[in-house]
Amino acid sequence: ARKRAPPIAAGAAWAMLEACFDSEFGGTWLRDMTLAVFAKTKSAMFVQQGSLTINAGTQYLNALETKAATLVFTDNTLHSLRFIGPPYTFGFDPKGANGGIRSPNAAKALYGRVYWMGKKDFFVYDGAIRVLPCDVLNHVFDDINTQQSAKVYAGANQNFGEIWWLYPADDDPECSNYV
Repeated sequence: ARKRAPPIAAGAAWAMLEACFDSEFGGTWLRDMTLAVFAKTKSAMFVQQGSLTINAGTQYLNALETKAATLVFTDNTLHSLRFIGPPYTFGFDPKGANGGIRSPNAAKALYGRVYWMGKKDFFVYDGAIRVLPCDVLNHVFDDINTQQSAKVYAGANQNFGEIWWLYPADDDPECSNYV
């Protein structure tokens, strides 16, 4: 049986999308935005007909699948997308207005929790959004190249239970520092 992914669209995300991967039609890239209601699960994007819109934030940045729900990040908010059954099938549950993510790759799941770099803090989600304490917080956020912050990348080291963020500092055009 084919796994059906939930549909997602967020605010100005429509303008960001140029194509979506469609598993239902033989794995082709669709450019018809009337079908482009999407969800990012694992490493592919899946399309379904219908619509479901997040009316918060200005752009969709990422969706991360967890055991309990799919977490949907915008630039300003975090939502949980859950199966709720007919007639709407899926629904959004707002988790926090201050839980936005810095870049599409700035979140990582580890041991049932999701960690991400926001605009001014590091966060963890384990059912609720919490600010992650960080001794070098001011150094990182005072030093980050905000013009290149879309390049921030999160990685997980499962052997040691670590989350790392790579980020461009000062005038560097590429990731040059980590925390």
